[in-house]
Order: sequence, then C-alpha cells, then structure tokens
Amino acid sequence: MGQVPVEKTDILNKIESGIPLRYAIVGSGKLARHLKHYFLIKKLPLQLWSRNSNPDFNTRLKNDHLNKFDRLRETIKSVDIVCLALSDGSLEGFYNFNKQILEDKFVVHFSGALTIPDVYSAHPLMSFGNKLYDKATYESIPFITEKTHYPLSKVFPLLPNPSFAIDSALKPLYHSYCVLAGNMSTILWQEVFERFGTNLKLPKEVLIPYLLQIYRNLIEDPKEALTGPLQRNDLDTIHRNLVALNDDSLQQVYESFVSFKAKQLKEKSSLSHTQDNKNENT
Repeated sequence: MGQVPVEKTDILNKIESGIPLRYAIVGSGKLARHLKHYFLIKKLPLQLWSRNSNPDFNTRLKNDHLNKFDRLRETIKSVDIVCLALSDGSLEGFYNFNKQILEDKFVVHFSGALTIPDVYSAHPLMSFGNKLYDKATYESIPFITEKTHYPLSKVFPLLPNPSFAIDSALKPLYHSYCVLAGNMSTILWQEVFERFGTNLKLPKEVLIPYLLQIYRNLIEDPKEALTGPLQRNDLDTIHRNLVALNDDSLQQVYESFVSFKAKQLKEKSSLSHTQDNKNENT
C-alpha cells in the first residue's frame, strides 16, 4: 500500500481534531443539487465541479481556458473533502480515472450499494425529487455509513443528521431493501395513477387520502398496516381482481404479491406448528 500524501494526512488530522473542513461537490444531478442546497443552508465552505458547463454546478467555468480535468484540479485545490455526487454507474470509473487528482483529498461517495476502497461512504436514506426541501427535512435525513469508517459527525461536523453504521458486506442487501420499499412502490403507484385516469376516468386526487392513510398506518403500526383481501386471505376477491386484470401487465405484479403472501403465511404456520410441538414435548 502506498504512502499517504502529506496533504491527506493533514486532512485526516483535521477530521480527528474536529477542525472546520472545506468541501467540494462533484456532479450536477438531483443528489448534487440537493446536497449543494443543504450545504449552503448550513454555511459549509463549498466549491462545485461538473463535466458540463452549467454555472450552477461549476465554481470555475470553461471560459477559464482549462480542460475539464485541470478545472477539477483547480476547483478542489483548496478543499479538504471531495463529495462525489455521481450515479453508481459512473462513480467507480470517475474515481479511478481521476485518482491522481483526488489522491491528496478525503473523498466521499453517497452510494447505498457500492463500497470503494479508500473512499468514505455515506448514503442518505431519502428520495430526492425535483423540488428542493427545507432545512428541517434535510436535517432529518439519516445517513448510513460503513462500520470501518469515521462517524458522519467527524466528516460533516456541521450537519446534525442521524447516522447509522453497517458492515460493508451488508450494503448490497441494505440497498435492495431501499429499492424495494421506495422505487418499486413508487412505480406501482405511478401505474395506478395512470390507469385511474386512462381506464376509469378518475383524477389521481381521489387516491391521495388512501395513499396518505396507508403511509400513516405503516408509520404507526407497520405489522398491522396491511388491509384488504391479501390480509384477509379472501380468495374469491383475489380471483375477481386477477380476472379484471387479465389484459393488464399489472396482473403479473398482483400474482407475485399473492404468491409472496401465501408463502409468508405458510412459513408462519410452519413455524407456529413447530413451536407447538416443542411446547408439547416440554
């Protein structure tokens, strides 16, 4: 393993000592936009760089007559922490390609699935839409870090966000749960909103109270939040639903949930039966 550059050693000492740090954000997507807004709200010293020429995400513009790599070097020259707000698909490639430029900086990425050697990981457990959020919302976002890394409060001492550390090996599993809960449920709601309008001629607004109550039920009592035919194991209603969805691609989605719920009930029944047998033998 190579020797740590003197400049990076100084940064690590700053992190350990709680000395104020200077930051740069690399990227221009939704995450970069939200991080920029949050960091500025919290008055973090901030530089910005992106591949494109959008002035909102570049402290130094291309009219500096620098190529994008020299522009990156100049942008991060005076910072301590470089935050790579990039997609998973480009994150490792960007880091490896620019490793020489980044080697004397403390580099952070925000991927929930990836672990990159020598790069600090802090995944914000939040959905980032087109609209920016208020200060309280940003401050409430939990960050998931890796157990072998510094706590979030060391790397971002001005951010009061809650943080939790997990083993690096669990990150892919953690992220798959996030995708299931957030992305896939969103796709399902998007499809239902569209079909209410197209097939039923009903506005999406009629679904909002239902959606909000589902959300409240999940928050207040997640184990008892499920209602409807799957919760009651109402096979007649489930059959009628599937017949109604006969020409709809959502039929397969419905069937997969029915199958999953049936398997879940079978496993619970088997576990209960095993426990009863144990009790009888004691």
